[in-house]
Amino acid sequence: MFNIIVAMCKKTRGIGFKNGLPFYLPEDLKRFQKITTGDGNNSVIMGSKTWRSLPAGNKPLKNRENIILSRRGDVFDLNGGSYLLNDVSLLRFFCKNRKYDENWVIGGGEIYKQVLETGYVKKIFITEIESDEKNEYDTYFPEFDKTYFELQSNKYFETDELKGNYKIFCKKLKKM
Repeated sequence: MFNIIVAMCKKTRGIGFKNGLPFYLPEDLKRFQKITTGDGNNSVIMGSKTWRSLPAGNKPLKNRENIILSRRGDVFDLNGGSYLLNDVSLLRFFCKNRKYDENWVIGGGEIYKQVLETGYVKKIFITEIESDEKNEYDTYFPEFDKTYFELQSNKYFETDELKGNYKIFCKKLKKM
C-alpha cells in the first residue's frame, strides 16, 4: 500500500511551477521530513522531475530509500539508497520485496495520478493552502474519488505568510 503526501493550493489544486514548489513553508517541510522518515525504514517515491528539482545536497532524501519513476529510464545521478523504476506497475512488488514500513508518494502530478489509479493508496496527507493569487501553477494534484476515502483529520494552521489546513484522508474499509 502507498501513502500520498502533498502541499497544494486549495482553490486550484496547484502543486508546482517550473519544476519548483510555489510555497515555502518551513514548518511543513519539517512535518514532511518527520512523516516520510518514520522510524527510518520508509521509501519516498517520486517522478523524474521531482527528483531533478531536489537541491543537489538533498539527493537522496536522507533516512529513506528514494525510488524514482521514469518511463525513459534516462540518465540520473543516483546516489546510494536510490532506485530507478520505469513502470508504476512494478512499484508495488518492488516495495513489498524491500519490506518498507511505509511507502510515501511525494510527486509530481503525473506520479500522483498513476499511483491513485492503482487503487493501492491507504492514506492521503494534504497540506491545503489558502493561496493568494500571486502564485502560478503548471502542475496540479489530481482529483480523487472521495467515496473511497474518509476525512480522518482536519487541522487549521496559520503562519506569517500563509494559512490553510492539514488534512488526512484514509481509505474506507470495505463493509462485509
